[in-house]
Amino acid sequence: LSNSNKEKGLKSSFLFKIMPKIKLIDLVVGSLIGKKDVVYNLPNGELKSVIGRSHTSNIQIFEMLPEDYTKAIHDNPDIHKTFNKQFQQISREHCIIYQIANRVMIEDNKSKNKTYVNNKPLKVGVAVDLKNGDILSLGTYDLEVRIEAGEKKAEKADEEPELKLDPGEKKKGEDKFKFNMEE
Repeated sequence: LSNSNKEKGLKSSFLFKIMPKIKLIDLVVGSLIGKKDVVYNLPNGELKSVIGRSHTSNIQIFEMLPEDYTKAIHDNPDIHKTFNKQFQQISREHCIIYQIANRVMIEDNKSKNKTYVNNKPLKVGVAVDLKNGDILSLGTYDLEVRIEAGEKKAEKADEEPELKLDPGEKKKGEDKFKFNMEE
């Protein structure tokens, strides 16, 4: 709603959001067992998703794989050894992916072995945009980012939240904004 509509006391009964669908293609497991469809789907509509190896992560690497994939890894000692070496690079809660409107952003979550996007390390506490086809590395564990157009969803709402951009401290050559959702 525009500010003038708010001032008049008009309210929208529905919010319309288009949230992208985000998939992470597991390049490590895929190459080890010869599969190209090893995919983690981020929860649709979640504003914040934690990725790691802990059961507290929204996306728990390896544990969310189909049983026949995990069996293929455990049954072959060479594959199991290689996988474990890569898997141990992932922190329990390694990084966070944010979905804000049609933007998808990622931030390192103080991980031991860093988070990289296309071989560039992320600074802790600084979210950067993700694009379709980016390679996300959790230490040395590689995932390919797939971002697909989402469907328009209507959600019942009493009042429309406002998205405010706060430029904060901006250093030369750096685009950094803080996003605050207020209701």
